[in-house]
Amino acid sequence: MTTPEAQQQTENIAELLSAITDPQCQQKSLELLAGFKKSLELLKHSYLLLSEAEFYLEGAEALAHTQVRVKAVEPLQVDWDKMDAALQTYYQANVQSVARGVQVTRIFVVNRRDSLEQGLLKTLYRQSQDGIDVRLAYREDLPSDALIAEHSLDFAIYNDALVTDRSLDNGAYFGTKTSNPDEIDKYLQVFAVLEQQAQPLTPEIILSRWQLLDELPV
Repeated sequence: MTTPEAQQQTENIAELLSAITDPQCQQKSLELLAGFKKSLELLKHSYLLLSEAEFYLEGAEALAHTQVRVKAVEPLQVDWDKMDAALQTYYQANVQSVARGVQVTRIFVVNRRDSLEQGLLKTLYRQSQDGIDVRLAYREDLPSDALIAEHSLDFAIYNDALVTDRSLDNGAYFGTKTSNPDEIDKYLQVFAVLEQQAQPLTPEIILSRWQLLDELPV
């Protein structure tokens, strides 16, 4: 049900839009409205919109309360070698969860041609050494269905009860959080597909790939 405050805000927005007469300003207002509508759709489905710092801090807090398993997916957009304070806090929460007996599984989704990239191998090795269940899935092997296409493939599921997800674009928010069971079920389905495709990697396997990289001709 619309509150009086929300109704007043709607009327104010309508009044402001009607007062815009410059054609270029009108076009810009339509672009802003499109982004605003997208954000409202997410809020309607119980997604809390988060800034970058909020995103990692929410993830760290979720890890602190996780008792069984974390199911994470990462397209390696994050530079794990150059972690800022918020990301460092999040990663340390990963390590601390593993120390408490939580199974943290992180599936890295990459193009096959990038699987021997040195930065990737360094990240895989560090996280594997820290006790994270590291796995590798190739984008080329993923099914081309809507379920996969509509997700960022950069999310984490905590105890099957809460999800944090990176934004697919560079809009007004960095990521989202939701505890909506219907939405979480979609992420669980995506993770199950990726888990079937992904190859588990031990530190020994990663080191062997690193050695292969050293032996490849320049």
